[in-house]
Amino acid sequence: MICKKLKLKISRLHEKIKNRRENFLHNVSKQLVDNYDCIYMEDLNVSGMTKSSKGTIEEPGKMVKQKSGLNRSILDVSMSKFEEMVEYKTKFSGKGLYKVNRFFASSKICNVCGTKNKDLKLSDRNWICEHCGSELDRDENAANNILNEGRMVKIKK
Repeated sequence: MICKKLKLKISRLHEKIKNRRENFLHNVSKQLVDNYDCIYMEDLNVSGMTKSSKGTIEEPGKMVKQKSGLNRSILDVSMSKFEEMVEYKTKFSGKGLYKVNRFFASSKICNVCGTKNKDLKLSDRNWICEHCGSELDRDENAANNILNEGRMVKIKK
């Protein structure tokens, strides 16, 4: 009896968390669509990003626990759902959504001079461009590159 009550309580908590996350995504996507005529996004392959790293018996995967934790975090953020929301809201409101190719190296290219940093690791949050000397925050740099590349995609359409 207690077990059933606990399961019900836990499922209600999960439902509440799900609803709050979905509400947050709706609010942010609505705010973006209301405030901007053009939205530029990276066309992420979430299913590819969250693929299992277990491997096979012949070739077992590496860092499986870390990868499963990363997968959980990626899925927890609901990137695909957010992208869907922005997509249908831009269509409904007549605004533009432009997706940048997922293979575009948005965080590795210096948005000041255009030089590609091939040695950049995922753990490098800030880096200095060897060509022009600009100090770059990885995420801000990627956002600027996605904006610039998205504008090019817009022109081609």
